[in-house]
Amino acid sequence: MLALLVWSLAVSLGVKAMDDGHTVSMPSSAPLVQLSKFNEGPHICTGVLIAPNVVLTAAVCADASKTATIRSKEDVEHLEIASGRAHRTVSDDMATQYDVAVVLLRQKSKQPPAKLSFDTLSIGKQVLTYGLSQAFFDGATSQVREMNGIVMSPSDCNPVPGAAIDSAICISGPLSCIGDFGSPVMAVVDGQHVVVGLSTWSRQSPTCGTFLARYTRLSTMRDFIEPYLVPPPTETTPTPTPTSSQCPVYRPSL
Repeated sequence: MLALLVWSLAVSLGVKAMDDGHTVSMPSSAPLVQLSKFNEGPHICTGVLIAPNVVLTAAVCADASKTATIRSKEDVEHLEIASGRAHRTVSDDMATQYDVAVVLLRQKSKQPPAKLSFDTLSIGKQVLTYGLSQAFFDGATSQVREMNGIVMSPSDCNPVPGAAIDSAICISGPLSCIGDFGSPVMAVVDGQHVVVGLSTWSRQSPTCGTFLARYTRLSTMRDFIEPYLVPPPTETTPTPTPTSSQCPVYRPSL
C-alpha cells in the first residue's frame, strides 16, 4: 500500500523535488541515493548511504524502489536493490512513528558512507536539508538543492500530520516534495557534517511548498539503524612504557 501510494503521488506531481534553496554539488559527507522504480528511471525517493551496501530512507520507500543511483563528483553508480525493510512499528498511516527504512543493495558502493549522529537536537539548532531538483521521466537528475532550517518545538508543527511525536523533528524553512522522501537532514557536530534526520512528510501546497515540515529523528531509532552500520575499527590501547617512578632503578650501596 505504501509503495503504491508513493508511486501514484510521484506520477501525479511529475516527481518534483525540493523547489527552493540553492544548487550545490553532491555532498561528499553524505552520498545521496536516488531510488527509482525502474532502471535509470525517475527517482521516486531519496536516501543516504550509511554502509557500502545499505541505504537509509523513509519507510514509504522500502518496497517502492528497485534500483539505486549513487552520484559523486567523479562517478555515477547504478546498483540493483536486493530488499527493503521498514521499522517494525511502521504502518500505512502517514502520521506513523518511526518512519524509517533500510534498503539493501546487491553490490557494494565505492562511495564512503555518511556519518550519523544519534544525539538529541535542541530547539533552535541550525540544520541543512537536501533535495534533488526536478526530475522528470527522462532519467535521474544530478542537481542537489540545499536549504537552511531551524529545529522548532514539536507544538509548532501540530498542523503537520504526526509532527508532535517523539520520533519526529519539526523544522522551519525547508520546502520538500515527493521525490525528497528519505533525503538527509544534516547538522554540524564536533566540526563534522553528520546526518541527524530524514525527510518524511509535509503538508504541501499546490506548488509543493511548506513553511513547516516533518522529519524523522534518528536519535529515537538507534536500535533499528545501528545493526546495519559498519563496525568501527577496534582501538587498541598501547601498553604504557614504565617510567622511573613506576620502576625504580636498583642502586647498590657503596
